[in-house]
Amino acid sequence: MSDVSVRVAWADDARAIAELQLRTWRATYAGVVPAEALPTDVEGAAAAWHASLSRPRAARNRVLAAPRAVERIAFLCIRQSSGCKQHGCK
Repeated sequence: MSDVSVRVAWADDARAIAELQLRTWRATYAGVVPAEALPTDVEGAAAAWHASLSRPRAARNRVLAAPRAVERIAFLCIRQSSGCKQHGCK
């Protein structure tokens, strides 16, 4: 198995992230959620991801991408919980 690097996602990653997200939802929820209830608008999802990656709502929000050559193989969204400080997180 080869090593995989992870980096902060860029706005240019929006389309690849949107395609992966929608493909994953279709595979994950097949037979659980009616297919017509799942989003299929890649352009709309890509635009939403582009806006989010270009102008994050909070500095603590991060989207990470694990690129492999020119193909995105994974992405991860992380943020500090709003209740984290009350539990001693820093």
